[in-house]
Amino acid sequence: MKQVFSLLISGMLLWQCSQKTVPQADYSDFKEDLSSIKPPIDSMAKAESTEIEKAPYAAPTFDQTREMNALIDSLSEDNLDKTFRFYTVQVYVGNSREDANEIRSKVYKIIPDETPRLEWSQPNFRVKVGKFESPLDAHKTFNTLKKSFPGAVLVSEKAFLND
Repeated sequence: MKQVFSLLISGMLLWQCSQKTVPQADYSDFKEDLSSIKPPIDSMAKAESTEIEKAPYAAPTFDQTREMNALIDSLSEDNLDKTFRFYTVQVYVGNSREDANEIRSKVYKIIPDETPRLEWSQPNFRVKVGKFESPLDAHKTFNTLKKSFPGAVLVSEKAFLND
C-alpha cells in the first residue's frame, strides 16, 4: 500500500514537472484596414496650428495690501504675550559641558531623526530631545532613550508663540 502511494505521488510529480506545449497562433496573414476610423493627416495639422487668443491685461481695481498689513500687524501684537505648552525628553542635567556633548552625540546615534539640544541655564547644562504636543506623543522617544539613559525624564515647557 505504501509503495503504491509513493509511486502514485512520484508519477503525479513527474507529470506536473513535464513540459507543456502551447499552440502558437499564426498572425502573419492578418490584415486590418483602419482608414475608416483614423482621421486624415491634413485635419490633424490644422488642429495643431490653431492659436488661442489671449485676453488683454486687466489692471486690478481694488488693492487690499494696506488693510492686510494692518490685520497681520494687529495679530502679531495680540500674540506677543501668548504662550503654548510642549513636552520634551530631558536626558542630562549637570555642570560638565564635555559630558553634555558626549551624551548629545550618543543620542544622535540612538535616534538619528531627532535633534538633541544643548541648553545652558546657570549653573547647569541640559540635553533635551524633541518638542512634542502631548506626553503621549513623547512617550515613544522617551521609552527609547530611557533604555540607554535611566535618568531621562519627560519635562513640560512653555514658549512664546513669537519665538
